[in-house]
Amino acid sequence: MDVACQLDDFIEVPISDAAKCLECLTDDRILLDSLEIEINISSSKSKIAIENVLRKFAERRERCKEIIMIKRLVFFIYDFTYAKDLAEILSNIAPRVYEVNLGIAKRKVYPLPPTQEARYVADFIADFIRPRNTWETLRVLRIFYFVSLDSHLQRILNKCVRLRHLTLSNIEDIGLFELESVDSALLDSCDFSNTMHDEVFADKHPRLFPNAVTFGYLRCPVELAIRALNQWSTDRVADNRTELYFYQPERDFRRFLHEATKSFEMLNDDKELEGEVQIKGHRGGPLLTVFNKDRVYKAKIQNE
Repeated sequence: MDVACQLDDFIEVPISDAAKCLECLTDDRILLDSLEIEINISSSKSKIAIENVLRKFAERRERCKEIIMIKRLVFFIYDFTYAKDLAEILSNIAPRVYEVNLGIAKRKVYPLPPTQEARYVADFIADFIRPRNTWETLRVLRIFYFVSLDSHLQRILNKCVRLRHLTLSNIEDIGLFELESVDSALLDSCDFSNTMHDEVFADKHPRLFPNAVTFGYLRCPVELAIRALNQWSTDRVADNRTELYFYQPERDFRRFLHEATKSFEMLNDDKELEGEVQIKGHRGGPLLTVFNKDRVYKAKIQNE
């Protein structure tokens, strides 16, 4: 099977010639602090060749005169079955990474059973953060594959002591899960219809992320975002959060606010044209600042 790859400006390179191309790249092209790796094939026969290319890339970086750590890593693999075998190599390439995207939004992948894919994702994260202590630096994690929010994933993510933001896209199941370190959590449905697990997530998100103050529901039906918002329309037992920020998907901001005011009171509408409105539940709850669709949340990466 002939497999081609792209390395920087080298396009349609036979994978057998990839090492030669890496040697041709200058240090400034090798030492970028943002790296995107895409594996768009599903053949197990090419797995060893792909591993060799990644190892050669890691070796090429180590030979550079300067050391510039990769701060952002995007990793997409068409068939996540083989991702676990690459976790340690990727950890060696980006040992002190701050921000990781697993998958690319709306990108088609090999249709694994969701339960199986979720297990592979959890195992990959565990193997990725372990070898080079990546758990010490990881601050932002976005996952566009299936995940199961259970005690197994909770134990893995709890090791990431500086993790502050989590984006999820495909939820396979929700069990015993609580992530205290996270300040912000987003559900990006990528324009797919609601699932039962999305609705459970909307109902349970305050308990899943007990210290988060920013939530978002992106590219999803507005009904799901309203369902989530309504969890904050009353005082919650043993929840001391007094002010929250909420990002919603409806382009017609007035329509969203009309639905929201069935359970909330609008405190200031003078900022509506600026894309934000403050509301508070009829029966208590925290002060919420709700943003229109054009306001995009950017996870903050802070040195701690």
